[in-house]
Amino acid sequence: MDIKLNQTNLIIGGVAVLGLWLLLRGFGGVAKDATRAVINVGSGAVAGVTVGLGEVVGLPDTNLSQCEIDIKNGDYWAASVSCPAARFIEYTVTRK
Repeated sequence: MDIKLNQTNLIIGGVAVLGLWLLLRGFGGVAKDATRAVINVGSGAVAGVTVGLGEVVGLPDTNLSQCEIDIKNGDYWAASVSCPAARFIEYTVTRK
């Protein structure tokens, strides 16, 4: 079977996914999911702008954990103690 991705197939697939979502969650569930998504995008955008402006004017991040402080200072050994394993591994691999 040869399936080609064209506009019609994408529209049909999208309608099928939306129909299944509606069937499984109901109208109330879909409304809750959509509202939650809009609020999360909005609050994430506001938080990003606020942190970005603070960095531009030189205000320090006021909600740093000891782990993030150790990473910011480049203290590998202190970070190995203060960070959760997943965060420490991320720091070890990316140095961020």
